[in-house]
Amino acid sequence: MPAAIAAAGQQDIYFSPGICAEPKNHKLATDDIIGIPGLWVDIDIYHPTTHAKQNLPKSVQEARALLPDFLPPTFIVFSGYGLHVYWLFRECWYFDTPEEKNHAQELLTRIKIYISQQATAAGWHLDSVQDLPRVMRLPGTMNIKIPEQPVWAQVIEYSENNRYNPSEIDEILPVLEQTAATTSKTRTAAFERRPTDGPAEYMLRNCMFLQHCQLNAKTISYGEWLAALTNIVRAVDGIAAAHQVSALDPDRYNQADCDKKIDECLGQMNPQSCEYIRTTLGFQGCPPCGCDMQAPCGWSLGRVAQARAKIRNITVPTPETVYQPEILGALAILEKESPAEYDIFYQRLTGQVNKNTFRKELAKHKREAKAEQAGFTVLEGGGQDVPPTDQNGDRWLASLVPDVPLNLKLPGSGSNYSMWEFGPGGIKLKKETSDGGIQYQQAAYTPIIISERISNIDTGLEKARVSFKTDFGYWRHIIVPKSTIYNTKNIVNISNSGPIVTSETARNLVKWLSMLEAANRHIIPIRQGVAKMGWRNNDTEFILPGVATNYAIDIGDDAAESTISGLGQAGDFAQWIGVMQQLRTRNKARFIMAASFAAPLLKIVGQRSFLIHNWDTTRGGKTATLHAALSVWGNPEEIAKTFADSKTNMERVAALFTDLPLGVNEDGLLTERQKNDMDSMIYMIAEGKGRGRGTKDGIQKTVSWRTIALMTGEAQITRANSRGGIFTRLIEIKGGPLVDDDIFASNLYPFTARNYGFAGKFYIEQLLRTDHNWLRDTYNKTRLALRAKYANKLESHLDAMACIALADYLASQRIFGIQEAAAGAEAIAMVEKIIDEIITKAEASESERAWEWLPDWLAANENRFQGFDQSKYIGEVFGYRESGKIFIIKNILVKALKDEGFNSNKVLSAWADEKKFPCDVLNGKRTFGIRSSREINNSRPYVICIYPETVKS
Repeated sequence: MPAAIAAAGQQDIYFSPGICAEPKNHKLATDDIIGIPGLWVDIDIYHPTTHAKQNLPKSVQEARALLPDFLPPTFIVFSGYGLHVYWLFRECWYFDTPEEKNHAQELLTRIKIYISQQATAAGWHLDSVQDLPRVMRLPGTMNIKIPEQPVWAQVIEYSENNRYNPSEIDEILPVLEQTAATTSKTRTAAFERRPTDGPAEYMLRNCMFLQHCQLNAKTISYGEWLAALTNIVRAVDGIAAAHQVSALDPDRYNQADCDKKIDECLGQMNPQSCEYIRTTLGFQGCPPCGCDMQAPCGWSLGRVAQARAKIRNITVPTPETVYQPEILGALAILEKESPAEYDIFYQRLTGQVNKNTFRKELAKHKREAKAEQAGFTVLEGGGQDVPPTDQNGDRWLASLVPDVPLNLKLPGSGSNYSMWEFGPGGIKLKKETSDGGIQYQQAAYTPIIISERISNIDTGLEKARVSFKTDFGYWRHIIVPKSTIYNTKNIVNISNSGPIVTSETARNLVKWLSMLEAANRHIIPIRQGVAKMGWRNNDTEFILPGVATNYAIDIGDDAAESTISGLGQAGDFAQWIGVMQQLRTRNKARFIMAASFAAPLLKIVGQRSFLIHNWDTTRGGKTATLHAALSVWGNPEEIAKTFADSKTNMERVAALFTDLPLGVNEDGLLTERQKNDMDSMIYMIAEGKGRGRGTKDGIQKTVSWRTIALMTGEAQITRANSRGGIFTRLIEIKGGPLVDDDIFASNLYPFTARNYGFAGKFYIEQLLRTDHNWLRDTYNKTRLALRAKYANKLESHLDAMACIALADYLASQRIFGIQEAAAGAEAIAMVEKIIDEIITKAEASESERAWEWLPDWLAANENRFQGFDQSKYIGEVFGYRESGKIFIIKNILVKALKDEGFNSNKVLSAWADEKKFPCDVLNGKRTFGIRSSREINNSRPYVICIYPETVKS
């Protein structure tokens, strides 16, 4: 920094707000950024010398007016010719996962798009680029864009109180549809070149925006260059063309950097759309009526657009330029798809090309190329025999392929039954040509049908069970969305499951399946699907792989499907019982396993979700016990989550595992930032409801769940300043469950990875046959008995203990073969040992924890109370001592409590109720504190009077 300050007067100095792990001697890339201290935005202000664009804010006030009132900035820098605005976080946001980095980029983009829209509404332009490695001008240095008129870059606004958590900004900032539609969003797959793609010349000659970028290469913004690049690279020669256009500005062009950005455009970004270019980038040069393109690259990629480009490239039509197969083919397309464009060219032929000869040549070309232009493939040989009909004239698939899994009617009307041919060799579309010949267009090379429809009652979406015959002679079934099988671009994806589907056959396969379903709507069975586990149909069915139900499990998400695959059975149930009997001889291990069995009881007995955190700084089998508890339901290595998972992913898994335990293993000690985030995650899990999020179609359905979260870690989650609700939702148990047997603990890992799932399936089948009224009655008796015996413990904890005791009681009898009386006694004894270790009501009380914190705070600020001679002290006065009492300015104490994470209003109200300090009564209402007897800063504020001897030391 000293070197930068020294150079501030001689050269422009920039810095990256993004945090880099190590020093770099080159411009940073996104991969270099490991965290950010906040969000930022750059707003240009018009200057005739430094900015080529004129449609910019003309003053600091006009630029400042674009900022959202609902999100005041932390500070604003006047850079000399613009504003750099920053919203700082309370703590630096270090990215633990790629998802967090993507989320940070999303927030940066959202805030910039919001401001861009305000600018567009005012008729101004704002560069829309907003990336993590962005560089900004360093405050305190000189801006020497105009060397003879250097300008200081300086902070013009600052408010330390305006700091945020990322989650707060995420909730406050509008989710804009344009953000998803027009910014550099991540692609689901890298760009794939198609044989039909055309050269970049088509778009470069016909798109006014790309012409603008070429003609003004030295003055266009980074956002305009990037928008051009995302389109140009799509052409068949797009990479070379992207370099050629970029090199028009030799001062900014760098081949290596350009290659890197091209890779990003092809692998991670979609082409920027015409709407984005017009509305966000502010380009006004498009034709008044548009050019019928969604994005500039359409000129080189679309069939009709390429035809238009080819024709427009003919400066003067002559027989030599027109009578070429490529040009005649383009004109045939335009005659059918764009008659106006065709007519314009046809009129240009006057005086250049004989129109009668032209019409004959075009007709001849269309006859010769009719099959190719229509997408037909002429196949050798004839078709199959006409299938027999039943008494109603219907033809059935089983008469053609006897082992078809569902006998359906061959689609078609009475006059065109022979249109579709279905047989062991696949499916063909039969058509008669104008000269009486027969053409066959292949739809599939194997029999494919829709054998079932699945209507998901959780998502409201319908899917199809598609059945096809494999090369090995058996039928295979896949469940896919309707949007996959009824879209020519999407249906090729089912080729990943086996059948051959190409871009040539896709159109006809879509037509076959749609007509097949339409003809058999009342024959194809429809079944209800569900997108998560747990109780259904008034608690008479339970969704779990291996347990028979009338529902189809239909998750519809690859990551979720991967997680759900861990729920199942494998190994030896008898061996599992033997090992777990040994584990249950340790009380804490037995308790955690019982909690795993308790999750399905929550809905039955009316118990809310809760969390159990087993922590210790030493080894002791915490994770091994968690794996054992999860092995009740499936493979713990696949279904266990970690604290590194994002909050959104945790929502999805919790919803998926409704009425099952949610296992969360901590990888290491939590940072202070992660501890703060854990409070909100604990609340979220315990409340059983996620957050509604915006989508392009509106607000998606809020997910919900019931669960018992089983967590492990090396540090305690609750702290003195944790919100009171955390203590009621979370049960923390210190100490390794298997601390006395490291060998047994280490052997559990490979054992539970091979033997799992039987106990949960058997347990659920038993619960389905159990009287639920009896379960509720037993639970209520147990929790009331525990409440009566342990009046000093939290009722919410005791209710959870009753649920776990009931689960242990059931598992002991039904899984481990223990007699009823012994099972009940052991269950109560187990939970009572745990109850002795958990916190009391007093320890959970937020006001009591704050009262214990107060002496430390007073000691740390002792010099701000003594003497009350302000001239002797530097800094703010917190109060005074008088007559053996301490008088704390109320507002100072409120701020200190809030800074420490306490609910100040709740704490002061509890202290007042407990007579810990006197209060005045004003207009019939109690105030917190009394009016000061002394003047402080020329006023007599309200103060909290504390007797030192009452404060715990």
